[in-house]
Amino acid sequence: MKTTITQLERNPTNDEVVTVKYDCELTDGEYYAYSYGSATFTRNDTSPPFIDFANLTEAEVVGWLSLDASVEADLIAQIAKQKLPPLVSGKPW
Repeated sequence: MKTTITQLERNPTNDEVVTVKYDCELTDGEYYAYSYGSATFTRNDTSPPFIDFANLTEAEVVGWLSLDASVEADLIAQIAKQKLPPLVSGKPW
């Protein structure tokens, strides 16, 4: 599963990131599944060390996300439906 950060929202007074918007995708040969989501953050005493906004990397921000196995399971299910759709349309002639 590939996760891409699509947008960051931050507080301009202190440069803290408060919202992360992301896409997740999975490819299996010619089949492709996609989902998107967002996560919000509030700094507290247990937060990791602050990194200036200008120095953030996508890998660091992806590491903040708590994407559980259900996200990947949903993408796998999407691909399974593409491979063997529950319904198909068409005419026999």
